[in-house]
Amino acid sequence: MENKNLLKLVLTTGVLFLTGLSFFIIFARDEAQEFYGLTPTTVTGDANFLFYPLTIYMFLIVCSVMYFKTEQLKYVEAILFMCGAFLTVRVFSLATSGVEISDFTLIAVPAEIFLCPIIGYLWHQEKEDSR
Repeated sequence: MENKNLLKLVLTTGVLFLTGLSFFIIFARDEAQEFYGLTPTTVTGDANFLFYPLTIYMFLIVCSVMYFKTEQLKYVEAILFMCGAFLTVRVFSLATSGVEISDFTLIAVPAEIFLCPIIGYLWHQEKEDSR
């Protein structure tokens, strides 16, 4: 039961963080593009900047909400797969292009790197407790 509460705490924190990032992208687009290290080029680029991050954020938020409602671990597993993909791609990108210190690397990169092992551990513990 303690693991379930910790898992919900981690997911709630993630939902709040992703909701904040979503509003940041929607309402402060120029600042968000600077934060992400992107430069607007065309209307299509601007639309893609809104679409792709918000799709990922919405997927993670909806999976978290569904876990809160049902407490079925399949929703945490979906989050875990997405976090694993983030971790893999982030480590690959850091290995191939190096690290540049910016606001983004100080805020988002640690979350992308540490979230997968934390959620994975809590998911595993909860799965063991439910047996």
